[in-house]
Amino acid sequence: MVCSNMFKSLSKLIGGKKEVKKSSLEAEKYSKLIFKKNNLIIKKFANLKNTNKEVLKSLIAKELKTNSIFPNVFTGDLCFVLSDLQDLNYEISYTNGFNFGCSGGGNELNGFSCEYFHKIKIFSLYIKKDAEHLKGEKTTDLAKEVYNSLLGDNYIPRSEFENKYLEK
Repeated sequence: MVCSNMFKSLSKLIGGKKEVKKSSLEAEKYSKLIFKKNNLIIKKFANLKNTNKEVLKSLIAKELKTNSIFPNVFTGDLCFVLSDLQDLNYEISYTNGFNFGCSGGGNELNGFSCEYFHKIKIFSLYIKKDAEHLKGEKTTDLAKEVYNSLLGDNYIPRSEFENKYLEK
């Protein structure tokens, strides 16, 4: 009987570690894909001369291979969803020079957001605290792992971005 209980406990521990490894691998996969797509967006859109909405929409469809493009209700800037990152909503803005960002759409990456500021070539990463969600949602563990996986070099926490780059 003791052996049986010990075996069950050991199985749970091993099973738990498999879940952690699976989750970490998934976070690493998302992080690499976000990094790759962000670099592609910078390469294709940072030095764009004609930022007319229709031209921009056509270019987003062609270069990022998506038809899920729509205007932001408040700003009019173009938003889009990529087929291989469907849980992130991206938005490109040329209001104050070229900038873009993405945020979790409420499922796998709920609570994660990332903004790129081209003038200083910095990504500001943000992970919501559960209390910041409007409808009692939760920030997912995967979102937290992706956030942590992206930190480094020119991907910095929003608090560090605010302290370093925003006027006080």
